[in-house]
Amino acid sequence: TGSSGINAEYGEYMAHANKYGTFEDPYLVENGIKNPQIADFTEDGKIVMEAPEKLEDHPSVSFKLDFGKIGEYFEFTEVELEGPKGSAAEEENGDKYRRYNGAERISTAFGIILLLVVFYCS
Repeated sequence: TGSSGINAEYGEYMAHANKYGTFEDPYLVENGIKNPQIADFTEDGKIVMEAPEKLEDHPSVSFKLDFGKIGEYFEFTEVELEGPKGSAAEEENGDKYRRYNGAERISTAFGIILLLVVFYCS
């Protein structure tokens, strides 16, 4: 969970009342394997499969997690990331799959429209 144990040993969370962590994989079910980490926040132990019409109609629960100890921040070095790079297909096939910039797209669209006008008006 986000910020788990950072500057605190406990964390308070909220969730929609439901049963989380029930195994549905056929192999696990057939072999009677149960998840020891199931979190059941329901009154009847049944999984809620359909969303209510209004989200606020679905009950919410709050709970406290004990992280066992106060966590610490990891040290990190901030870096500047470059913009997105091309895909492997672009690198392999050169200009065949290159991206077009805005001006190229506009001029291509204008050229197509011009050809259609000439074709239909002649």
